Amino acid sequence: MLKKAKKWVGYDFRYGHWDNPPREGTDATDEMKQFFRNFRSDLREALKGVGLKIYRMKPNYYDVTAVISDPEETHFIYLSIGDIRYEAHWDDRIFVRIMAHAQDWKGGGNHWTDTGHLIDEIAWLMERTNAA
Repeated sequence: MLKKAKKWVGYDFRYGHWDNPPREGTDATDEMKQFFRNFRSDLREALKGVGLKIYRMKPNYYDVTAVISDPEETHFIYLSIGDIRYEAHWDDRIFVRIMAHAQDWKGGGNHWTDTGHLIDEIAWLMERTNAA
């Protein structure tokens, strides 16, 4: 389970509660930046438990993308969380799919999962890439 990111479940990133609100369209809020740091930290730790790692991960204002790999960097999984300002339940709508290589932006079949099953889903997809 993603422990640090769990505190952001149900948080409304759209309005109000900002300590330092951004100018429209220019930057993410401090809260979004903290969410990203928490999610990345949780994901990195959880992936270690199944022998995987974050190959590349970046925030895009209010969405998150990551490429996950095996230690040899021969097999890859794409992960995406859409714009969390408009995804009230971002934790239930995490997109993952197999990548043919680290730059494969069209990739394999689409899979949706939640934070409770995210690591299992990633591990299962990685097993499928290793079997192919």
